[in-house]
Formats: sequence, structure tokens, C-alpha cells
Amino acid sequence: DKNGTPLRDNFSYSKYDITDINASNPKSTDVLIWNNAKFTLKANEYILVSYLPDGSHYTIKEIGPVTITNPGRDPGTDLEWEELSDNPYIPDITGPGGAVAGGEGEINGTISKQGKVEIAYNNIKKYELPETGGAGADIYLMIGAFFIMTGAVLVYRKRIVARRS
Repeated sequence: DKNGTPLRDNFSYSKYDITDINASNPKSTDVLIWNNAKFTLKANEYILVSYLPDGSHYTIKEIGPVTITNPGRDPGTDLEWEELSDNPYIPDITGPGGAVAGGEGEINGTISKQGKVEIAYNNIKKYELPETGGAGADIYLMIGAFFIMTGAVLVYRKRIVARRS
């Protein structure tokens, strides 16, 4: 809440598919969310949390791909997962004017009774150049130095032979 005290209530949310944005039938309804609650979204899914108290603070953190170890009895309850060690995505977060980007994949803000808060996460794939497994540039540097020194020796010997004749 406004004073930093954890809220003592559970709030329900509904999960929708983005393709059904104007539909009145969500995929799941009245799923509970609370402090430190966890939920999963697949591609093109979103949730709608209603009736949060004015002045409530929120932090939403994207953690990337997970393996669900305990799906819980009902959606949103007792959900447990294990984060994959190598997240191939970088979250691109857009939020309302009052929302502040925190650490990687995190956004913070405050609920206002004047409007709604929309936060969009877009996971962008990280690209890395493949490793070739080669010896690197050192070997080429040594070969180049060898040829330069060989050329210098040949030029020096040519000058010596030219002076003797």
C-alpha cells in the first residue's frame, strides 16, 4: 500500500489471448494474485487485474523461460517453477508514465484511480556470433612477422651481394 505495508487481500485476474481482445470470454477467470504471486503467460496472452486499491505499489518482473515443477491445484495457486539457466531473450518493456523500469525485465509503479496501467513485455532474442573454435589471430600474427623478417633479410643480403660486386 502507500505506506509499504503488504496488502492483506487477494485480487482476481483473468487471462486472455490477444487474438480474443474484444471477446468477453477469457481463457481463465478469477484466478487469485497476491504479494509475490507468480503467473505464467505464453506468447500472445495477457492478464487483467481489476480493483487494486488506489496508491498500491507494484513490481512486475519477467524472468524468461521456465520449467514448471508444480502447476498447483488451481491456476495461480502453489505455482512453482525452475528458471532456465540461459535466457535467450532480452525483455523490451513499455509501461505507463508512472512506471519506472527497474532491473533487467522489471518494472515498478503505483496504481492510480484515474486510469488503468498497461505494461507490455516484448521478448527480443539475443544474437551472438557463433564461436569458430579457431586458434585466434596470434598464429596469423606470427606467420606475418616471419614473412616480413624473411623479406628484410633477403633485401639486406641483396644489398651486401650488390656491394661486393
